[in-house]
Amino acid sequence: MLSSYLFKMYGRYIFIIFAALQIFYVGVDYIETAPKLPDSANLRLLYAIYVFGVAMKITLPLSLIFAMVASKIHLIRANELVIIYALGVSKREVIRPFIYLASALTVLYIGLFLTPFAYFEQRADSIKEDRYFVSVTEDIFVTYDKNYIYMERLFPIQKTAVGIRIFEVGPKGLERVITSESASFTDNKWRLSEGEIITKPEVTGIQDNGLKTVHFDTYDVLEGFEPSILDKVYEGNTNYSLIDAYEAIMILSRQEVNIDRIFSAAMATVLLPLIAPILVVMIFFFVPISSRFFNVALFSSGAIFTTLVLWGFLFAMATLAQNGVVNAWLGLGLPFGLLLLLSLYMYRRFS
Repeated sequence: MLSSYLFKMYGRYIFIIFAALQIFYVGVDYIETAPKLPDSANLRLLYAIYVFGVAMKITLPLSLIFAMVASKIHLIRANELVIIYALGVSKREVIRPFIYLASALTVLYIGLFLTPFAYFEQRADSIKEDRYFVSVTEDIFVTYDKNYIYMERLFPIQKTAVGIRIFEVGPKGLERVITSESASFTDNKWRLSEGEIITKPEVTGIQDNGLKTVHFDTYDVLEGFEPSILDKVYEGNTNYSLIDAYEAIMILSRQEVNIDRIFSAAMATVLLPLIAPILVVMIFFFVPISSRFFNVALFSSGAIFTTLVLWGFLFAMATLAQNGVVNAWLGLGLPFGLLLLLSLYMYRRFS
């Protein structure tokens, strides 16, 4: 009965605070970017939906924390918390509904990054830049399987490319050049169309043959190199779904390519939202059971200010880690680990 009451009260405060923050965020962003958006009403609506999803990165964790503070203050002002403890209910039983609901919503949010939800920010930017229906990356030059690949234009959504040049390098240097005017990604590999393979000969004397050219109708290369991964790696994008991040790490680690930025992006996606349930536990035990022992208004201001400062610090460290300025384990892993240990200690010690 008590758990159901606390669960409903906490959920109500989460909904109110989350809705308010979302409307404020989307409204301010829309007012600022409205002159840059296309005239299409559908695209403007899509842009608002995408921004709504992007805002959850900030508003959902803050809503979970602020809602816990609001719930605790409500219980204190109504003297309900004193009555609950007087009935012999432990602090652990009181905080469990808050932990369960905050953790469930956080896990659900992280789960969204297994879906195209992870690319809402990229899609919002494409609408703002009036290129929503045509996504193209030009002049890509990357290495794969110790070969060098050039693509004049890549269309990641359509999974096609034009102007492909592949330079295959062996122990003695350049061995073959594969050229094609078009290619498509099918059956987990790139299929080149209407091109030619130029093989460099080993010249030991004047009697040796020169360059050998072979024309082909189709030719399969670059197995497993997804267009979306290729596009994001080349553009230095830090927005990855967890599935794409895993695939990119697996592919690029075999190519001995630096994967720090991708790993940092995946770590930030998982760890940053989990800070909210941890802070819910920590702040909960700092609040006395009665308003006689503290100033409610002062505590509310202090809790909000501390949350914003700590959240801002962690968000900044995540951004620096994704940009390669700091190590992901030091910038994200260490603060998260310390906060987790502190919250577990408080849960065991003060309950």
